[in-house]
Amino acid sequence: MKIEKKMKSVKVKHQENQNFFTTYLSNSRGFTLLELFVSMLLGMLVIVLIYAIHDMQQDTFKRETMKLSSQRNLRNSLNLMETEIRMAGYDRMETDLFGITGVRMDGNSNGAITFTFDDGNAGTANNGKLDGDETITYALYDSPMTASTGNFDLGRTVGGGATQLLAEGIEALGFAFAFDDDEDGVLDFNDDDADGELDAPPG
Repeated sequence: MKIEKKMKSVKVKHQENQNFFTTYLSNSRGFTLLELFVSMLLGMLVIVLIYAIHDMQQDTFKRETMKLSSQRNLRNSLNLMETEIRMAGYDRMETDLFGITGVRMDGNSNGAITFTFDDGNAGTANNGKLDGDETITYALYDSPMTASTGNFDLGRTVGGGATQLLAEGIEALGFAFAFDDDEDGVLDFNDDDADGELDAPPG
C-alpha cells in the first residue's frame, strides 16, 4: 500500500515537471531580429570604445617617451657644454693662446660661444699649441639633419668641422661671463672709450 502511494506521488511529480518544461518551452519564443541587431550594435560600440581608449593611451605613452628622451638628450648636452666651458682657457704650458675667444649674438638674438683649451687628441694634448680640435663653438642653428621647421637646435662645432646636433627644439640660448683681468677682486668689463659704460665687444 505504501509502495503504491509512493509510486503515485513520484508519477504525479514527474508529470508536473514534464508539464512545466513543456509549458516553458512552448512559451519561449527566442530573440527577434531586432533584439539581435541591438545587442550586436551595443557590443560593437563597447569594442570601439575599448579600442579608442587603448589607442589614446598608446599615443600618450609614445608622446611621454619622446618627451623623456628629449629631456635626457638636453640634459646630457648641457652637461657636456658645462664641462667643456669650464675647461675654456686650460693652458698647462701657460702660452696665453687659450680662452674664451667669442661670445656673440646671432641674427635671432641667440647667444653663441667659442673657446679654446689645450686638450686635443692624445698626440696634441698639452703641447702648448692651438691645434685644430681645440676650438669649440656652441650655437643654435636650424639643423639640416631634421626637416627645416624654423625651430632651433643646439649644435657643437669642433674646429672647422661639421656642426654636431646635440638637442632639438631649443627656444633660446644665452651666454654671459665676467672676468677679473687685473686680479684686483673687481670684475672688469670692456670700456675702450673710458666713459665708465660697457662697450660692445669688438667684432
